[in-house]
Amino acid sequence: MKIFIYDEFLDESLQQFNLDTAAIHRQEHHLQYWIDFTDFFAKYRTLDPDEAHYFYVPLYLTGWQFANIDPEELILKNCKYLDRGNHIILSTGDVGQRVRSKYDMTEGVPGRAYDQPYKWLDERFSLIVLESINLWPRDIAFLPYQHQEIPYPNEARDILISFLGKLTQLFLPPSHIRGGKLIDFKNKFSDANIVIGAPEEFPQFTYHSIMARSFFTLCPAGIGRWSFRFLEALLNGSIPILLSDDYVLPFSKKIKWDDYCLVVAERDLERIPEIVNNIPFEQIYQKLKKIKEDRHFFTKEFSLHEVAEILEKNLAQEGKISYADLAIKRMRSPEHMHIICVDVTNKCDLACSNCTRLLENQDKYWEMSPENFREALRSLKNYNGVIAMIGGNPCMHTKFEELCKIFIEEIPNQIQRGLWTNNYFKHRKLVEETFGSFNLNPHNNPRAIEPLKDLHQTVLAMGGRNAGYYDKSSDHAPLLTAIKDIYEEHEMWEKIAACDINREWSAAIVQNNGKLRAYFCEVAASFDLARNEDHGHEVVLDWWKTPIDQFGDQIKRFCPGCGAAAKLQGHYDYENIDTYTKSNEDLALKSVAAKKRKVIMLNVEEHKSLEHKVTNYANY
Repeated sequence: MKIFIYDEFLDESLQQFNLDTAAIHRQEHHLQYWIDFTDFFAKYRTLDPDEAHYFYVPLYLTGWQFANIDPEELILKNCKYLDRGNHIILSTGDVGQRVRSKYDMTEGVPGRAYDQPYKWLDERFSLIVLESINLWPRDIAFLPYQHQEIPYPNEARDILISFLGKLTQLFLPPSHIRGGKLIDFKNKFSDANIVIGAPEEFPQFTYHSIMARSFFTLCPAGIGRWSFRFLEALLNGSIPILLSDDYVLPFSKKIKWDDYCLVVAERDLERIPEIVNNIPFEQIYQKLKKIKEDRHFFTKEFSLHEVAEILEKNLAQEGKISYADLAIKRMRSPEHMHIICVDVTNKCDLACSNCTRLLENQDKYWEMSPENFREALRSLKNYNGVIAMIGGNPCMHTKFEELCKIFIEEIPNQIQRGLWTNNYFKHRKLVEETFGSFNLNPHNNPRAIEPLKDLHQTVLAMGGRNAGYYDKSSDHAPLLTAIKDIYEEHEMWEKIAACDINREWSAAIVQNNGKLRAYFCEVAASFDLARNEDHGHEVVLDWWKTPIDQFGDQIKRFCPGCGAAAKLQGHYDYENIDTYTKSNEDLALKSVAAKKRKVIMLNVEEHKSLEHKVTNYANY
């Protein structure tokens, strides 16, 4: 996405106007939103209007509204490319911009913000707003976020429902929830468990401390439909009760708001105590737990990036940016992965269903040479994560002892030396001496369960080691169920962008026909080896620092043909069955011919999704 920014709106006199109006009308938080978005859009800046997807107008529109001025003359003078449309402007005021809002205050009120829609604000502009009503299709509502840190509280919650603030707002009619209804609610329900009132009535509480002690916080609409209180309740770990008819919670495609809040119609205000008391405590606990776990949704960073993502998706729907390129931008590069795998062999003593290395689909056995192993390690110089020796089963490499010696020589920090194995065979002592990080998974193989369990306990007792152990059978997502055979392009790339493998697994170095090759994804490497093809990148010093978009050739080639992101149910490892779709029929039938492998072609219409990560042991 490329954005052209009109610098004319950033001159000194307009900047001073912004500061003055923000100070007069106590809008410092609104001005900060404008600063944040202006700085953020600068990351996408282009100086060439001919290549711009959007044109950003950095006018502090909220300040002009409260100064009761129409900036039309300034807009028409400085926005030289209005004929091209796709202009972005930020508006964080309390009133709708496209049409007169039915919630606007009465005209002629002293200090009233500009109450008429701006005539120039037409289809050429996409609004980025806090108000989520009266929007046009390309407008984007974002969630108000805090600039000062609100630490998660430690104290116990001993108040059921609270509201500390103004019960009424001047000039709002009696029909409005803040026009007198809250006073009626207070008079009817206030007690030790329900604390409602103005701050001076409860000097023992602060605005934030009462939320930190409340299970629920009332969040009624004010002059606008949105509310800072709604977000502040979440950050204080309290469940917001949203009382704001017509308000549409932003980012609902990403945030499951039912997990965090209650939405109650304004007409049901007096039913709230009854509603709350009928909620099982288990559900209340789950909401509180989710609020704590998902605080990242309520931050500046999330809002800014989500707005950018929506802008990019709009471009994708118009064919100006591909869904693939959008997905790639959201994926992890090897530099940001905590593990990078070095596959040293495809030999394995097991033949698991849906093996993530596609071992049963490869034509011949291979081993990485000690010389190539040393070169692979040297390419990872200054990488701070774990370097995992993996296979197949690396302990079956005929020169495993030599590889361990090289590992110690090239990677002095033991905790970085990882072993991923399902059986160490005769190498127990060597394994303990060499490795500091372990992924031990016997796949319920009786011969390996007890030895690996004992190794796991031993290395943990040594201290300074990492060790994961999972002794049950694994339910693998079938990699040969190509996601492109199941979903349309848009949904396919959405799922690929959120793939478990990319988010939590590893990039890889393999040996392909004698040459070292690097891949953004360990599973991508498996597909190349299974098809006897080579789309790897050259293994050179610092290859792992390559930005993710420069792996775009691999991502576009491998991800649509892989089943990891589709997360479909396959078979348990011990069943030795691979599930496939048409695009990977060649690999499935190859294993049938060569190794008498059992395969099942997926019925796309009846497929079932996994309820866990790509492999269930990943949860451990």
